[in-house]
Amino acid sequence: MNLRFLDTFLVIARLGSFRAAATELGLTQAAISGRIATLEADLGQTLFERTARDSRLTPAGQMLLMYAKQLLATESELRQVVAEQKPLGAETLKIGIKQELATVWLPTFLPFLASLHPLTQIQVSLGSTAFLHQQLQAGAVDMIVSFAALERQRGLRNMVVARLPMAWVALSPAQLPLAISLDEVVRQGALITTQPQSPLDLVLRSLLKKEKIQNGIVHQLVGRDAIEQFVRHKVGTAFVPRLWFTGAIQKKELCALPCLVEVEPIPVVCSWRSDSDSPHAHAFRATLKAFMRQQAADADGAIVLD
Repeated sequence: MNLRFLDTFLVIARLGSFRAAATELGLTQAAISGRIATLEADLGQTLFERTARDSRLTPAGQMLLMYAKQLLATESELRQVVAEQKPLGAETLKIGIKQELATVWLPTFLPFLASLHPLTQIQVSLGSTAFLHQQLQAGAVDMIVSFAALERQRGLRNMVVARLPMAWVALSPAQLPLAISLDEVVRQGALITTQPQSPLDLVLRSLLKKEKIQNGIVHQLVGRDAIEQFVRHKVGTAFVPRLWFTGAIQKKELCALPCLVEVEPIPVVCSWRSDSDSPHAHAFRATLKAFMRQQAADADGAIVLD
């Protein structure tokens, strides 16, 4: 499949017109039509319903629209990552990482980084999101990976590298309900999440307030392992990224309750100071994004890429 033809498809979908797309791309309308005809032949589906006034996506076209954006974003990222694979000299990067993220990713990410940039040395500091923000602002670390972007300040940069869907994780019941309200989850036991004033704790507090639940017990713990122990000892239900317990959920040791409350995925954010940016730091961020894409392919929906 020709990716340039996918780009043409996206322009037509955005403008709603073959003629307007031809004008924007500087091509003839016949060339535009030929590209779409080739895509339709490759896929065996009609992508547009053409009328005298506009061109509308068919159901197959709407499905392709979702995937085309991802494919072109991946291609752009691939070109950037490959272009940046230049030999780098020895340098030490001081990286701060959210403790729970380090538990899940560091054992596989560091070898991945070393395979691409063997001379880059990493000094890792672990801590809460608030602690990492303070460390970055004080210049104690060059870059951090956390659950929240730093507020806009001169000389500070943020980049979302992935988003983690949240889950209500509990011991697997004899029969998993089709749906459950947050009020019912609270009545079954305590809620468990990360330390006070952490991004997860703040989201949970907001949900309880929105649902007008005032009598919920919330345990705030440091570390994924401590949260898992509380869940396995039947203390209650954990409000955490699904990724943290994907393995246990797949083995049906734990389950993700089908809670009716909608929760936005929490962002994984890389933040850095512009005055400490370097080729090594730039390569670290590009490698982190490539690693996230690799992890997302096997994460069963527990990692979402923009």
